[in-house]
Amino acid sequence: MATTKRTTAALLVGFVTGLVFEFATFLVATLDVPGPFTTHPLVLLLLAVLAALAVGCGWRWPAVGATAGVVALLIVVFAVVQGVTWSTGTTRPFNPFDAVGFGAVSGYPAMIGAALVASSSLRSWSRRESEKAG
Repeated sequence: MATTKRTTAALLVGFVTGLVFEFATFLVATLDVPGPFTTHPLVLLLLAVLAALAVGCGWRWPAVGATAGVVALLIVVFAVVQGVTWSTGTTRPFNPFDAVGFGAVSGYPAMIGAALVASSSLRSWSRRESEKAG
C-alpha cells in the first residue's frame, strides 16, 4: 500500500513539476531584456540554470523527473498538433495559454522536457547497473 501511495504522489508531483517547468521556461525565454542581441545572454544564462535544475530534479527524483518531462513534451506535442499560437507582445507576460503556444514555436520547452526524461532515465539505468554489480 505504501508503494502505491509513493507512486501516486510521485506522479502528481511530477505532473505539477512539468507544468511549472513549462511555465518557467516560457517566462525566462520571453524576458524583454534590452540590448543588441537576438537572444540576450542573460536569457541564455537563465535557460541554462533552468536546464540544470531540470537535470538535477530528474537525477534526484527519477519518477518525478520522468513524469515532468513527459508532461512538458506532451504539452509541446499538443500545441504543435493543435496549432496553438501565442502573442509576441508583453501585454500578457504571465498568461499560461501563451506558455502552451510558445512551446509550439520554440525549442526551449522541448529541450527542458528532454533533459528531464534523459536524466531520469540515466539515473534509473545507473541504479539498475549498480544493483547488478553489487
